[in-house]
Amino acid sequence: MNYLNVSFAEKDDAKSLGARWDALEKRWYAPDGLNLELFEKWLPSGGIIENSVTVYPTSKGITLLEFLRQTSLALKKAVPNEQWIRAEISQYRVFNGGHVSVELVEHNEMGQLAAQRC
Repeated sequence: MNYLNVSFAEKDDAKSLGARWDALEKRWYAPDGLNLELFEKWLPSGGIIENSVTVYPTSKGITLLEFLRQTSLALKKAVPNEQWIRAEISQYRVFNGGHVSVELVEHNEMGQLAAQRC
């Protein structure tokens, strides 16, 4: 899936070339297998899209914004609904400025640590 920057005025043009609407992300995309050259004017910031990742040939890595967008999308697809999580609070800290850090843990039936997340 290759996301595109399509304006409302150009949505019909993109759709006629095979672009599809992702209702979850509220963005147009070119499905895998389509020729991306057809969508060149809508590719983000001149980057080349590969496997939903914007690749900038002249730089290494991706921007923080792009990374956060990708991780958010992956989580929405993996866990599409809200979830209640059962866990124990093993540590709770309040820092200057009001920042709060909570560490969650889960123990198995034998009392051994099974999962932990800060």
